[in-house]
Amino acid sequence: GGFLGRKFVKKYLLLLAFLLSFMILGAQEVLDDGLYATFHFDDKSITFQLDMEGSPLNSAVFAGLVEGTVEAEENSSFYKDLLFYRTIEGYALFSGDPTNTGEGITSISYPQQNNSNLSLGDSGILAFQGYPGRTLAGPFFITLMGDAFLDQVYTPFAKIVQGEQLLNSIEQSTAIDSIEIIKIGNEAQNFDISQSAIDQLIDEAKEAQLNQLREEKPELAAVLEEIGEYQQSPSGIFYKILYEGVGIKPRTGNKVTVHYSGKLLNGQVFDSSIQRGTPYEMELGVDPVIEGWVETLMDMRPGEGRMVVIPPELAYGEKSAGNVIGPNSWLIFEIQLLNVE
Repeated sequence: GGFLGRKFVKKYLLLLAFLLSFMILGAQEVLDDGLYATFHFDDKSITFQLDMEGSPLNSAVFAGLVEGTVEAEENSSFYKDLLFYRTIEGYALFSGDPTNTGEGITSISYPQQNNSNLSLGDSGILAFQGYPGRTLAGPFFITLMGDAFLDQVYTPFAKIVQGEQLLNSIEQSTAIDSIEIIKIGNEAQNFDISQSAIDQLIDEAKEAQLNQLREEKPELAAVLEEIGEYQQSPSGIFYKILYEGVGIKPRTGNKVTVHYSGKLLNGQVFDSSIQRGTPYEMELGVDPVIEGWVETLMDMRPGEGRMVVIPPELAYGEKSAGNVIGPNSWLIFEIQLLNVE
């Protein structure tokens, strides 16, 4: 009797284990072919599907930051142990900032993509931070409640597919233990997240931006094409370093000496210390100059020369200046930082 009893119990336990495993597998959604990112934290996990087709650049950069293929973060997982530094209850979660303050950014910045298959009008959508027309890769947010207005500023690139019920349980200062990139199917397996592939996608984004400017702001597009290999700051200033400087970049309160020449998009010069033959001296952040100048000078080193194209919102905005600069004018400056005290 004891032997038969033990045999029955063994079969019963095996059957129970089978049923339990079936129930567990059945409760989990089977992932379709695609590229996924699973966030692990507090013995929980949530999984997002990345929009490889509609937002390939953002998807590649995010996966590259996770797996350490991006040059700036090579061989390290950028997001490991970072905190959700801010939560807006019922609205959004914010993370991906190495300083855990919301003020840190990476050097990875590129024109905003607008072909996403997703919308921030839905909940559980992931997007990088940025400015209108400009993406700052690294720091990101996740929507808890959809807000379609955000689509005008940010490009969504991933949607939650598992663990949505856990989103509202994430609190401020919750740490991301790790993020795992999962590739299912040939398309995901072949999706290139190397630095060279990302560089190519950024070049394509720049060309798309230039094509849009050719239609909307042909004078600006012509200037940028003439400048050639330009870069763009996170705030939207186009610039080209004409020659490098050395030393420490100036800070607020430093006295700087500069030579400059300023002109409009049509080439009309409106001011030039170079023509006057007298350098201009100013106390940075104290003396009144346009915001685009302050930002530019604080990123230059003594001896450096730059060509900068400053958008209206960092210049005089909707106001006029003098008899030459009209409302909403883009301004072109050649600036030489001669000395910093």
